[in-house]
Amino acid sequence: MRVSMTIFVCAFFFLLPGRLQRSARGVTTMMPAAAFAGSTWAANGASACKKLLTANFLGAILVHPAGESESEEQSCSYSADSGLTTVKIELSDHITLEGWERYNKQNRPKAIALAGVGDKAVRSENPDVVYAWKNGDRTCGVMLVAIGEQPKLTGEALAKKLGGICNQLFALP
Repeated sequence: MRVSMTIFVCAFFFLLPGRLQRSARGVTTMMPAAAFAGSTWAANGASACKKLLTANFLGAILVHPAGESESEEQSCSYSADSGLTTVKIELSDHITLEGWERYNKQNRPKAIALAGVGDKAVRSENPDVVYAWKNGDRTCGVMLVAIGEQPKLTGEALAKKLGGICNQLFALP
């Protein structure tokens, strides 16, 4: 059973074309590398997990919500104690609407439009991801990877919940 799970996890991360990208610094990211050119608003991503992934929020979407957060320069990730569930929040500045739409068309062709998040947003499943753009060339990505554990919410309901994180972040200076 462990071998099959290991194979699944490896295949999962290697067969996601366009979902995860390597930035110029070599960090795995959901955003195009151009998004990491100096920023101010995007720095909110480093503290987003500790501020926004509260026990109530995580309890609403996860069966086993206990875990810890880690921060990076413009992003953070939350890993459940089970080790198989992760929530990643990533922010970036300096992406025009045209650039965001072009990137989505090329790298997320099966993404579904999501209303009520930022000025434009899309969602995808497996993993569950919300990518949003807000006037001012700000982008937000929230990804939930739950391997071997079914989240309490799925589809549109889960996307709206994850998108709510982006809306809270878009409201920051």
